[in-house]
Amino acid sequence: KVRAQAGSDWHIEKVEEAIISENWYAAVFHYAHLVQLNPGSLKYRVGLRSSYAELVAKVSGIDDSLFKLQDATGTLNGRFYSRDSLRIPFRLLDERFDDGDASRPNLSLYFDGKSHADLGATDFHCSTFTIEGWIRPSRNSVKVHSVLSVLEGRRLALSVELEYAKLRIVHGNPPSSSGGIELLSKQKIAGDSWYHFAVVKDDNGKLNLYIDGELEDSSEGELPDYENVNSHRLFMGMNHFASRRYFIGMMDALRCWKVARSKEQILESYKKRIDKKSEGLVHYYNFENENNNVVSSTDTKIFLAPFIRDALKSPIDWK
Repeated sequence: KVRAQAGSDWHIEKVEEAIISENWYAAVFHYAHLVQLNPGSLKYRVGLRSSYAELVAKVSGIDDSLFKLQDATGTLNGRFYSRDSLRIPFRLLDERFDDGDASRPNLSLYFDGKSHADLGATDFHCSTFTIEGWIRPSRNSVKVHSVLSVLEGRRLALSVELEYAKLRIVHGNPPSSSGGIELLSKQKIAGDSWYHFAVVKDDNGKLNLYIDGELEDSSEGELPDYENVNSHRLFMGMNHFASRRYFIGMMDALRCWKVARSKEQILESYKKRIDKKSEGLVHYYNFENENNNVVSSTDTKIFLAPFIRDALKSPIDWK
């Protein structure tokens, strides 16, 4: 029996028991109660979504298509990987983008510190470029966590990392295991908050870092263009295979451009959805299209009480 007016402590105890016994339906049930009792809690919402993904996998079997990530431009579809063989990628609702279309809720991809996405071979960064996206670390960065990287084998060409609550950019040409041009944000990147970053190599060959549309740091010298990028691959949530530095938190709206975006252009569009055919846009991962096959739907053959469905569908209050 469920205790009348049960509090968080009792549901936490039952969640722990359910996870140990791999009773995912029970874990979903108790996490849904915890979400109701603690509105806006990322911890309990992640637990609910993760347990729901485990339940879906157990009932329907793990489908390889669940791990595919689609580029909205159609040019570079990737794949999600995890050290946990049962870990299925899942999205969480948030309300940062509002274009008045309630049929298109915004969804962000969650990284648990054991997973990454290999987005495939790319050359967007060979000359002038812009790479931008949203991140929400799950806690203050006391270690180094990789947001994204461009690798040549195990050698680093470009990296966006969180290092002790600062955003660090490393650009290596030629790619190497150490060294290169480094930029560091002045602003601290606190846990449990959303930040937009943009890294721009401009028409003068300088590397620039923006946080929420404001310039944070720039390189002094001119960066040479890459001559051969045929073996360069783009990753999210991991640095390289020798020192992975897995990211913990959420990411959204990763956009790669073959043009240098100005501060004005970044400010104009960073809080908006953009056209996938925008000039200069070569890769765009928004995790909103159902073709991304990331577990987000509650339309399964599993019976879920209405309050559980409501908890799964409701957005987090980030305020």
